[in-house]
Amino acid sequence: MAEVKIVDKILMVESTIDRSGLKIYDAREKPFKIYGVMLPDEAEDKFKRLPLKVAESVNAGVVFHHANTSGGKIRFKTNSCNLCYKAKLS
Repeated sequence: MAEVKIVDKILMVESTIDRSGLKIYDAREKPFKIYGVMLPDEAEDKFKRLPLKVAESVNAGVVFHHANTSGGKIRFKTNSCNLCYKAKLS
C-alpha cells in the first residue's frame, strides 16, 4: 500500500505536537457519541455494523461486510487547537 504522501500531498501533515502533553480519551465513553456502528461487545473488541448472528441469517456477503465500519462517525465538541486520533484497523 502506498504512503499517503505519495498518493496525495494535501493529506500529508507536518506536526510539532509534544506527545507528552496529550490527553487520551476513549471514543466509547462520554462525551463522545458514536453513530453508524455498534459498540464492541466483551467477547470481541471491534466495532461492527450489525451482530454476526444477524449477518449470518442473511447471506455470505453480509457476513463478509458486517464488521466493515466504513461510514461510522464519532461526534464531540472541543476548543482544542490540536486534534490527534489513533485507529487500529484489522
